[in-house]
Amino acid sequence: MKENAIEICREQETFAAIELLSKQPDQLIAVKTFHEVMRHFYWKEKDLFRATALGRAGLQYGLTVALTLQTSDPDRALEIRSAAKAMAYDLASFTWNGWDEPGIPITASDLQMGLDAARTNLRLAVELKKEALPLSRAYWMLGAQQLAANQFPEAVQSFTQAAEFSKSANTENEELLSTGFAALVKVLQTKGASGQEELEAIKQKLKPLTDGEFFVGQLETAYQVFSK
Repeated sequence: MKENAIEICREQETFAAIELLSKQPDQLIAVKTFHEVMRHFYWKEKDLFRATALGRAGLQYGLTVALTLQTSDPDRALEIRSAAKAMAYDLASFTWNGWDEPGIPITASDLQMGLDAARTNLRLAVELKKEALPLSRAYWMLGAQQLAANQFPEAVQSFTQAAEFSKSANTENEELLSTGFAALVKVLQTKGASGQEELEAIKQKLKPLTDGEFFVGQLETAYQVFSK
């Protein structure tokens, strides 16, 4: 079904592919296939239009189906809602310009969608009673989109929340990443008058940790994107 949906997107239009996936009798498989097709168009074809079209449709499909099953099959509804949440996260991530992903131009409309998806992802993380690490990542993603929207105080608050949940999850590297992004926001907001020393100190602490160099690269890329 995944390959059929991809081919229909290419040869016809996205709505025909959405209709095909929505007809899948196993609704959880349908949501997961929506997600797979979304990821295919983003990672394999660098086609953000089709990726977001399938992502938004799949997310809405999943939330609607979960709502209809809430009384009759609550366990199934929970599974589908959780799968939809994963799509909300990727929708927010794929539309964030702070990655500076090659071949993926991000428009103002994409950013607006991404901020909305980040809020949805966090709401679902709370409603689904996710553990500390998923909550940390949900707050981080919201902070990233708030940064892109120049909502600096809100971004600092979200990154601070992300760091607190990472600390609860005993993930020092992600705690430092979130703290580093909070410092980065201060640097950008004050045009370098505040936060620079804190940011550099965090980067030095990050480097020897697991994924530390990668996280430092994220901070440096984001700085280059948002300081222009």
